[in-house]
Amino acid sequence: RDRDQGEVDVVMEFDDGGVFLIEFKTAQSYQAKDLRGIRALAAKLGDRFLGGAVLGFSAGSYRLGDKLWGMPLSILWEHADPTRFDFGHSPQAGQ
Repeated sequence: RDRDQGEVDVVMEFDDGGVFLIEFKTAQSYQAKDLRGIRALAAKLGDRFLGGAVLGFSAGSYRLGDKLWGMPLSILWEHADPTRFDFGHSPQAGQ
């Protein structure tokens, strides 16, 4: 949480410095305000920002903007094909 009360629930930083952000919501739909914390931190991260997702109780996945997605919370435990999402992060060989 920053001094303006902006916050992101999960910050995942990879070995190469890339960062992916996650926000959890209890809503069944997503609103612009749900992305406020992600967008603020993304602006500070610059090129290190790989993408962000709002996870909630929606029925499907939605592209909410450049490198921003809304997804059902169940994506965390379902056996979905991870290649269907392009988060802009390409693991290096041997990782």
